[in-house]
Amino acid sequence: MSELKDLAWQAQSRSPAPELETLLKRSRIRLWRRRVLAIATGVAAIAVPVGVLVNQRPDAAPEPAATQVRPASGRELAHSADAELTRFYPLPGGNWVAVWNRCRQPDPAQPSACWSTLAWRSATGVEFTEPADNFPWLDPYGDLVYGFRNVHDDPKNRRLITIENGRPVEHPLTVAGTTSTIGDGLLLTTGGPLLVVDPRTGSARALQLPADLRNPDRFFRDRTGRWWLAKKGLLAWTADGGRTWTRRPITQSQYLASGFSPDGRTILLQEQSSETEGPGEYLRSRDGGRTWTTIPEPGKRVLGFDAVFDDGTALVTDKTYRTTVMTSLLRIAPDGSVGTEVQTPYALSSIATLGDQVTGLVEGPAITSPSPVPTTTPTPLPPRTEPVHNVAISNNQGRTWQLLEPR
Repeated sequence: MSELKDLAWQAQSRSPAPELETLLKRSRIRLWRRRVLAIATGVAAIAVPVGVLVNQRPDAAPEPAATQVRPASGRELAHSADAELTRFYPLPGGNWVAVWNRCRQPDPAQPSACWSTLAWRSATGVEFTEPADNFPWLDPYGDLVYGFRNVHDDPKNRRLITIENGRPVEHPLTVAGTTSTIGDGLLLTTGGPLLVVDPRTGSARALQLPADLRNPDRFFRDRTGRWWLAKKGLLAWTADGGRTWTRRPITQSQYLASGFSPDGRTILLQEQSSETEGPGEYLRSRDGGRTWTTIPEPGKRVLGFDAVFDDGTALVTDKTYRTTVMTSLLRIAPDGSVGTEVQTPYALSSIATLGDQVTGLVEGPAITSPSPVPTTTPTPLPPRTEPVHNVAISNNQGRTWQLLEPR
């Protein structure tokens, strides 16, 4: 063994010094380049070719285990028995866009791999995007529906998704610089600062808000183009793209629930100390925030605003004793009082609206037992045995419902 060590040392000692120094120098250069690249990618997203979602090529090859359970197409994914409907948004003209997700284990020793697709209905029928190994996130803001997805769950490689003429379109989301105005751009939250995005290119700049408006709890765009920001102790809106802001101070609280009608005239606020126990009092404006009425709620319930309509009425969830999945909604009457429960035939989640149209994912049948006495303990729901495949649609503010399977 000692002879082998001696031979190895002699061979190593005969290696030309310049070559060894060159290798060390190259190694240091590569390490430096990796550090620079890591810093650069932490500041801005990596740009990728632009394309319409339905025609996009699959992303770079994912993990081999995920490839084993990759669906052949978006249509095949959505029509699988174990596919689950995760989001649904109504669009003008009776069209819609939906997100389908499917998770499978390549084998018992490996974790589940999930793939998703966007399905949408247009004049040409129902179409699907190519499967992606991530979860596209969309949100409606007034008359806009847009969002983003992370390529291979990489937050530094994001893609903007917009709905144009009823079709989802994808662009690389690249962030560089700042701006103090929104203009005609989108306003997108990406788990960090608010971004003002050019929907034609996906280029974005961080929105610089006045100090008292930073870190809002919620933002909303109404049909007139005004943007609203709600946060603890303050409601503000802009009608000129962020150049000037109108502020409405409200009582300080730890939590603020807010709801806006599509025309921006009816606004509902409820100040809460928590999501399980609140003061049971809320504010309502019928003139776009100029004047407000304080309305007591005798039930002392914490209300989640699921739908606010142009006529001043609303549908709300009683969060005091219900989970995010509900079997009924409470209706706020034109005079602002909280009315009786509106029993739905299904347990619903992810409420979305378009005008007077209300939609919700069908988690299961309605619970027919009487509503429990208000308590801080949410009502337990039976576990789901089947994936969500249907959405319930009401065209009359929740009075009657019909089912749709958006695939």
